[in-house]
This record gives sequence, C-alpha cells and structure tokens, in this order.
Amino acid sequence: MQNKTILVIPDSFKGALSAADTGEAIASGVRHALGERKRTNEVLVFPAADGGEGTAQAVAAAMHGQFRQIAAVDLFGHPMEGAYADLPGDVPTAVLDMAACCGIGFARQYGPDPMRASTYGVGMMLDGLVSLGYKRILVGLGGSGTNDGGIGALAALGAQFTAADGSLLDGSLVGQVLSRIDTVEISAVQERLAGVELVLLYDVAVPLTGESGATRMFGRQKGASPEQLDLLENGMLQYASAIGKAYGEHIPAADGAGAAGGLGCGLHLAGGRLCHGAGYVLETLGIPEQLRSAALVFTGEGRTDIQTARGKLPHTVARYAKAAGVPCVDICGQADPVDSLYADGMTAIVSLVNGCITVEESMERTAELAERAAYNLTRLWLAGQNFK
Repeated sequence: MQNKTILVIPDSFKGALSAADTGEAIASGVRHALGERKRTNEVLVFPAADGGEGTAQAVAAAMHGQFRQIAAVDLFGHPMEGAYADLPGDVPTAVLDMAACCGIGFARQYGPDPMRASTYGVGMMLDGLVSLGYKRILVGLGGSGTNDGGIGALAALGAQFTAADGSLLDGSLVGQVLSRIDTVEISAVQERLAGVELVLLYDVAVPLTGESGATRMFGRQKGASPEQLDLLENGMLQYASAIGKAYGEHIPAADGAGAAGGLGCGLHLAGGRLCHGAGYVLETLGIPEQLRSAALVFTGEGRTDIQTARGKLPHTVARYAKAAGVPCVDICGQADPVDSLYADGMTAIVSLVNGCITVEESMERTAELAERAAYNLTRLWLAGQNFK
C-alpha cells in the first residue's frame, strides 16, 4: 500500500466550490494525514463531471483543450457569448456545456420561468460550430434551466413544427408551445449536421416523460408550479407522440432523452448519440488504468441522494472502484444516500453538514470542511492498515 496512489475524483459542489478546488481541498487533507505517518503515497487529483456543468472544463483539462467564445443567446433570448472548448486531435472537436447559455444560473438571474425558457441558444452554438468546421461536438446536458424538449435548439438548426390545423409554429419555441405540436420536420437539421458526430453526455438516465422524466423529476427545481408541471408534462406527452409517429417511440423513451429538460431527446432525434456522461469523462481521464495501482479513491459532490444512484459521477466512480477492488469514499455537502450506492461500491458517504452548522455556513466553508473530512478519513484508513 505504501507505493500505491490515492485518487481524488470529485465533481463540483455547485454554488460553493469548483471540481478543481474541491479536489485540491480533499487532496490537502489526505496529504496532511499521510505526512503525519510518513507515508509517501502519491495523491492524484482528477477534477471530473458527469455531463452536468463543468463537463467541458473536465474534458478540456484532460485533453489540453482551449476555451473560446461563440455567439449565442441565453434561455430567455438575451444575446451573449457562449463558451466552448476546442480539443486537439485529427478530427476537429469541440465540447460545450448546454449550461453555458441555457443553464439554471441564467434562470435564477432573470427569474425562473420554464414555460418561456428555450434552448435556442444551444442550437445557435451548434450551428456556429458546424460553420467553423467541427466534425465532432460533445454536449454536456446537465444544469439546465429549460424544459422545452429541445425544440428551441432544433428550431435554431432549421427544424419546423406545425400545429394540428397545419399552421407553422414559429416565433418563440418554448415549453408552453409543446402541447400545440402535431408534426415535427427535422430534415433540414439532419442536412445541417450531416458528417458531424454529435455526442450527448447526460448526467441522469431519465426518459422524456413520466414520473422519472424531464418534467416530473426536474421541473420543480427550474421554478415550475404544480399547475405548470402538469401543463409541461402534458406538452411533453404531445411532443413525444408527434416524434413517435414520425420517427419512432424509442427516441423519447431512451435513457438520457429527458436530460436538460428534454434537450437530450431533441438532439437525439437530430442524430446525436446519447452517452453516459460520467462514464465518458472517467474513460477520457484514464481512470480505469489509474485504478490498477490505486489504494483508495475519494469522490464528491454537493448532494448525494437518490439521483446520485441514477448514474451521477460519485456513483460511477464507485462502480469503477468496485470493479478494481479499491475502496471508495464520497465526501458530499449533504447526504441522503440510498442502499444501492453501497451495493454498487461506495465504501462510505460522509456529509460536510451536521447539526452544528447550517447549509449556508457549510457552503461558505466547503474547502475547509472537505479538507478536514479527507484528513480524518485518511487517518482512519491508515489505522485500518495495521489490521491487515
């Protein structure tokens, strides 16, 4: 164990600390504990993501990409520059987070309104990247403030939507328009994206509709009232029906179709390949190979709960660690874990919040608390080595 590495593979603590800063805080605590015992294990930090916010940053860091700007609009139509990363390689490749222009942060800035929020800006970014000659585009689907099924993005790429009376639904294609869609025509989008590999990285494996779909699972956190949730879900069902009639019922039912308020469905309809974001990022970072010489793994996120068990980063890290026979510890802001996380490889889940401090205080002290937790956990792990 003396020469084996200790891996730190965290997601961000959203609203408190980036994945990179979280990783360094945990690593600092680990190194402190190792130093006390004069242990020389190398501690390697891999800031990661699972398709949510920070995915572009994680992939760009792993592949030495360079961030650039491209014209877009935010989810309420305000002009802006959206960030994407240009990745080196033989195939011109770009990676972007849909949250770069349509994230929940913009919704909070202007006041959340999922009935009026649109993914049009994402479509603008994709259109611009195609014009620049990119042949592979990766899209992180998490962190959205939208619930429009991706119709905004499709419209920006040339799709047409018609109502039951045959009239063209133009103008603002947003969540409240979904219930009026009778037919979907995407031939112009397919032509625009011809020759482009579009990879859609989802964080949670949810379908478009139903109790575990885009609206019922995530609409409330985007500001939808109970009445709006019903309206949006009915709209999604109508949209899914229109897609099913023309292109097959498998598209809205696919894992990840409900990601980013249904953007996963819209871009999958356009030919994008839905891909488990955490697995993709961990493979890109070379984590399976790193685990072969690891003694212990730390991961982390802002809140560990039932959504984590649906494929978010800590769950995926735990599964990889279990396959390699390596213990895995999750340091999180808040914890409401489910038994399946332990069954799938999580050795321990430790929350930074306890009865002595508030959530707000813990967010202000995330780095300090994460470092202290890692220090104590490493001491415990080291003590356990004496019993082997």
